[in-house]
Amino acid sequence: MKLLSENQIKSFSGFREILEYNDNYINSIYSNYIFLYENYDNICNTESPETVLYSEYYWGALFIKAYQKKYNKLSGCEQFHFKLIDRIEHTLGNVDIDLLENIESSVDKII
Repeated sequence: MKLLSENQIKSFSGFREILEYNDNYINSIYSNYIFLYENYDNICNTESPETVLYSEYYWGALFIKAYQKKYNKLSGCEQFHFKLIDRIEHTLGNVDIDLLENIESSVDKII
């Protein structure tokens, strides 16, 4: 499964950096996640729904882990996984649990 890299996400028309937090790394990750979420339909013109949704999951999981590490709190982020898994299942018809576990493992190695 292909996941969209930061460079690929930033190359899409309309990408903008969101400066929500006092940390450039967290802002960058958050920007990637929000862009994928808000631009799903447009991105699916060039990428598969699977690629977009699982990339969204990756960037969201990375944001949550980085946020937790920096601020030592969840701030409602725990609902992210459940909502996105529901969205994946609703859109694709099923969820690749092995892929989600691999994404979580990759994120754990980064953060």
